[in-house]
Amino acid sequence: MYALTQTEKKIEDEVFRIYAVEAEGKIIMDFTTDREFAEKVVKLLNENGVEINHAVDVIEDLVY
Repeated sequence: MYALTQTEKKIEDEVFRIYAVEAEGKIIMDFTTDREFAEKVVKLLNENGVEINHAVDVIEDLVY
């Protein structure tokens, strides 16, 4: 099961909250500053039973 997690990153003296997908206690990919979008991605991964080895590909397809 996938979960939403967040970290803060400082870039050129500005702090950003970055959202990521986590599974099995590991961050799979941090990819957005938009919490609502990140929640939708996590929901999509969980509802469709996406295998962990395909999660990055799915996220990349949604983001890029």
